[in-house]
Amino acid sequence: MQNSQTAKTNNEWKSYSLGELGEYLNGRAFKSTDWKKTGIPIIRIQNLNNHQAPFNYSSEVFEDRYRVENEELLVSWSASLGAYIWDRGSGWLNQHIFKVIPNEKVVEKRLLYYAIKNIIRELYAQAHGSGMVHVTKPVFEAQVVMIPEDKRLQLNLVSRFDDMLESVDISINKIQKAKRLIQKFRQSVLSAAVTGKLTEEWREKNQNYKSSEEILNQIKEQRLVAGSNKNKLQDIYTHTEQNDNDQLPEKWSYVSLDKLCNSFSYGTSAKSQTEGKVPVLRMGNLQRGEIDWNSLVYTSDAKEIEKYTLKSGDVLFNRTNSPELVGKTSIYRGERPAIYAGYLIKINNYSQLDSEYLNYCLNSGYANNYCYQVKSDGVSQSNINAQKLGKFEVPFCSIEEQQEIVKKVKSMFEVADLLEKQIEIAGKKTDKLTQSILAKAFRGEL
Repeated sequence: MQNSQTAKTNNEWKSYSLGELGEYLNGRAFKSTDWKKTGIPIIRIQNLNNHQAPFNYSSEVFEDRYRVENEELLVSWSASLGAYIWDRGSGWLNQHIFKVIPNEKVVEKRLLYYAIKNIIRELYAQAHGSGMVHVTKPVFEAQVVMIPEDKRLQLNLVSRFDDMLESVDISINKIQKAKRLIQKFRQSVLSAAVTGKLTEEWREKNQNYKSSEEILNQIKEQRLVAGSNKNKLQDIYTHTEQNDNDQLPEKWSYVSLDKLCNSFSYGTSAKSQTEGKVPVLRMGNLQRGEIDWNSLVYTSDAKEIEKYTLKSGDVLFNRTNSPELVGKTSIYRGERPAIYAGYLIKINNYSQLDSEYLNYCLNSGYANNYCYQVKSDGVSQSNINAQKLGKFEVPFCSIEEQQEIVKKVKSMFEVADLLEKQIEIAGKKTDKLTQSILAKAFRGEL
């Protein structure tokens, strides 16, 4: 510990650096090869931010410095800053998280917890509101906070914090619950979409549409006439789907994606630049079925642009990512010229398979389950190649019904989007209230 700064700032309050108020032990740099399905949980930043995030485990024994028990103070210091009182049992601490050993001669643990939360608020403000902040240990330890010298005043302040922030925590829990309900709503809509439940009334009013078998035969005949490798095409169409068509409405059937697509194209492997003529979409740009145009890289290579330029309606599949994210899919709608990177597969589907419907289908729980079953797990990431993607069985129906499904899903998702925006506004107001309470307290104004 460093020597205390003795300058008085407000009667019985003193200024201390965080380094004086505690010791900060960084977690262990666990590798994916250390991850097991059983053992003691490995505490990662996502496990602090989201109680729904799955744990990785380890059955090995490590140094005590990496061991975490209930009521210990943890601080994430990279990408997403936060202070937490751990309450989920024994665990091993991953890197980018400090386990805090308070200097109990000077400060109560829960007061240090609140002081760090206030410092984190200031650090975010200094970063101009960025959601991705990285703080080195020397910089973190150098941050200064005011606290009362009298332990009785500290305990009193903690008690007041706990009382005032209890209602805030209740609001936060309600907001988190609302977010989870909207996520479930979206998945319920997609489940109803790909099982035909969303368009039951439409089918009653619209009887004169082609069956999936009729449409599939048309595609097959077109490909056999135009295709050069007829033996390969015959192999594709002689493949028998595994899912039971009786689970689907009349005139629907499960059809392997490779029977509905001309090809699957891998993206560019060339190195991208921070600036250039055309954005190169990467796996991070695929978010919730849409293209996220933040965090872009670029290319100015004319040959690359000519070869990999996307057209409106192209569906992009993320073939390599973490086990929980591999297979995420988004649709490109021509918002701006772009090409796509090598970890993505462009699905070149025939017009009889609506691209918007395909995008919804590949983002459904049904598709997520398929991806989980067929993924190949590597050292740090999982992979689903074009061959496995091609054997995904699309719940297939007439183009008219696909388009009706897309219309209904979009309408329902617009309602969900509106609710999410309102929840986000409520969350920001709640966060500002917490920040205001902490800021006033550590200025000695409470």
